[in-house]
Amino acid sequence: MTSLSRSKDGYYGTLCNPPFNALSYTWGRFALEKGLALDVSGISWQIPRIAPNHFTVTGFQNVLKKAAAPNGLVWVDIACIDQENLDVKMDEIGKQCDIFRLAGEVYIWLTSLESEFCRDSMVALEHFADHLERMELAENTSEYKAVDFLEQILGDTASVRCKLGSIFRDPWFSSLWTLQEACLCEHAILLTESGHTVPKPYRLAHRLKSPPLLEHLISDCQTIKTSLLPYAEYSEEIKDLLLIVDRSGLSFINPGMNASAGSLLLYSAARYRTTTNPLDRIYGIMQAFEFSLGTSKEPGKHFTLPELEDQLGEALNSLSPMTAQMHVHTTPPVLGSAWRPSNSSWLPDVYYMAHSVGSMSTIARDVGKRPVYTGKICPLSKLHSFWNEATAYGEQLFATLGPKWQHYPVNIHLDATMQGPQEPPHNVRQVQSVRQPPSSCPCKSCTERPRRQNDGLLRFMNAMPMPETEYEVLLLGLCTLTRWTRPTTEGFKGGSSYTVAARAGLLVVKEPSLGNAVWRRVGIASWEAGYGELKAVHEALWDPCQCYLA
Repeated sequence: MTSLSRSKDGYYGTLCNPPFNALSYTWGRFALEKGLALDVSGISWQIPRIAPNHFTVTGFQNVLKKAAAPNGLVWVDIACIDQENLDVKMDEIGKQCDIFRLAGEVYIWLTSLESEFCRDSMVALEHFADHLERMELAENTSEYKAVDFLEQILGDTASVRCKLGSIFRDPWFSSLWTLQEACLCEHAILLTESGHTVPKPYRLAHRLKSPPLLEHLISDCQTIKTSLLPYAEYSEEIKDLLLIVDRSGLSFINPGMNASAGSLLLYSAARYRTTTNPLDRIYGIMQAFEFSLGTSKEPGKHFTLPELEDQLGEALNSLSPMTAQMHVHTTPPVLGSAWRPSNSSWLPDVYYMAHSVGSMSTIARDVGKRPVYTGKICPLSKLHSFWNEATAYGEQLFATLGPKWQHYPVNIHLDATMQGPQEPPHNVRQVQSVRQPPSSCPCKSCTERPRRQNDGLLRFMNAMPMPETEYEVLLLGLCTLTRWTRPTTEGFKGGSSYTVAARAGLLVVKEPSLGNAVWRRVGIASWEAGYGELKAVHEALWDPCQCYLA
């Protein structure tokens, strides 16, 4: 129970760069002014006193012994970070990435969950996720194996929602700092309230050499999300389950596109987490991206939350404008800040499993701290005409494929703004063109259905807050999208998925109140670049562009 101070040459006392383990847990909101505290020597600050209904001093010490490396060393924040010196504290916070990734083992202490409950819940969750994976897609086809997919899984959804909700009510899943630690140590071992390793689920016991890890819980959450997304609109139980998964933040840890920029939606997930200091909404997640921002980068200097948000936005855009911009503002951003993610940003479902395959632009702040876009621009009206042309071209080219032909897909999501109507869900307006077979398809169900390839897009364009001619599109880059066809309403049969290569761009409008050559971001769009000879037509639509973003 002695804290060893690190010297510049890597020594801790007489030990040079010794192996150690680390403990992830939560205590900040449970701190007391009076009471018992852990007895640790070798420190100059006072160890925080914690409410005993959260954990006791004896229980804490037992968990530290459990988490310690074979040489007895464990990193734990309250005994290794000076809790009373802000500059020292911020410097250490900037080292969280190295600390957790260099640890031999990381343990997560779930202070409110008992062993039997954890095991039973893990069994139910693993069974449910395994069931979804078996049912999801038949091998070598795009059709679901189960005829009545929705009916088969609805019976288990309410039970799993209840169990998962109980797990996520543990304080560890509502702490802001532990959200970052979850990203840094997916292989962490889960401990129960008593400090015992969470028992292995019966189904996994025979094939898991290690105890259940956080990554198993993350994987199950992502399986639930990807499998149930196409069915959310048909069931309130499924909607509630997906909301629980999203609020945990676990579904945003390295899925698809987000892997190339850490996890873009962490800041959005952070709004569901508890913190005592608003600035920690940046400081508490920056190491997940391996960023050092604000005071951790410039000791002694203090920053406001908007300044930290600007720094986070700049850093994310420097990694990849594609991943930094593929979100939607669900509440109107302050004028001049729409160019960066906010804590109300939302990831449209179509981009959840997207992969960024190439940027075709840059977004960086100049010496005056104004964000500058460099890339290509095209009027939305021209792009809209191209989409219609590409749909007609594809219908003719692939008519022989009948209902197997995939309609030229377009996705548009508008940010919530002060202008125009705001509609649920998420206070944003969106359109996703749906698959429709060609009008020439001989299938009876096709010929009896009117051709509506462009109806949804046309209605959307007519309902936009400003005339179509006011909008321009700034090209971001390339990505691959996994799209789902809607299951039939009779028995919810035959849902399928397919992958398309897409372009993505920002919808922008002129913002003269901020000066010339300033475009305000008002949404995002993605689309295919066309078939065959149309690819050259698509490329000719774009002109070089450099402008300020707002």
